[in-house]
Amino acid sequence: MIAHEGGRPTLVTPAPPQPATEYAARFGELLHAGYPWINLHGAGVVDGRLLVGVDFPQPAGVPAGRTSVNLSGPTRAVQARDGWAIGVEPASR
Repeated sequence: MIAHEGGRPTLVTPAPPQPATEYAARFGELLHAGYPWINLHGAGVVDGRLLVGVDFPQPAGVPAGRTSVNLSGPTRAVQARDGWAIGVEPASR
């Protein structure tokens, strides 16, 4: 989720980012959960690594293998930053 503090977007995550290899099993679950689409978006760069966000709607009973996987880029606010750098801050609870 992107929150706006002091006029600048700040990424707020419920858990620390995971390497793609650790997220692979969860992504497989999403592909078989009946979602009509899953969106992967380049959210920015943290410590030299691309941060990819995963968005999906409520399940709609789509058969396995029929989920559309879409790719999109970062927001304009992130694009305006040199190298797409963003800060990752722990979620406030």
